[in-house]
Amino acid sequence: MPKNSRITIQQRAEGQASDGQPVDTWTDVATVWADIRDITGREYVVAGAERSEVTTKIRIWRRAGITAGMRVLRGVIVYDVQAVLDEGRDTTLLMCTKGTS
Repeated sequence: MPKNSRITIQQRAEGQASDGQPVDTWTDVATVWADIRDITGREYVVAGAERSEVTTKIRIWRRAGITAGMRVLRGVIVYDVQAVLDEGRDTTLLMCTKGTS
């Protein structure tokens, strides 16, 4: 399984703005090599605006502690982790979406 993309896995963390208001921030969990494959895509209209969404599978060497709700960065592309599947002893599969925001 070729892993030819460097990704950073992040988790949501609560922070605080200078005015004391809570803000969501992201902190790095790990930077790893991955095999990234887009598997489906669709376009749709919401409230008169066109949107697109791509479902992507990201395969990494097996790693504990990754959960749905985290995100993956590959350069400027952001993938939202929807599900985490263990694939035997060696790999973990992250089912993600991109382009929905």
